[in-house]
Amino acid sequence: MRGLDELQNRRRARRWQRWTENEPEADYARRAGIGAAIGAVFMFGVFAMIVVGLVFLR
Repeated sequence: MRGLDELQNRRRARRWQRWTENEPEADYARRAGIGAAIGAVFMFGVFAMIVVGLVFLR
């Protein structure tokens, strides 16, 4: 009986490990999305500073 319990525990552990590990493609897509959001905010800031600079130079 103990051997069967051990096998079931191992099987459950393997299943849990596979279920919880991240797929590399999903991780890359998440990081790319974060990078794109940071880039968009940076570009918006640059354009806002250009507009503010042009208004003050007037």
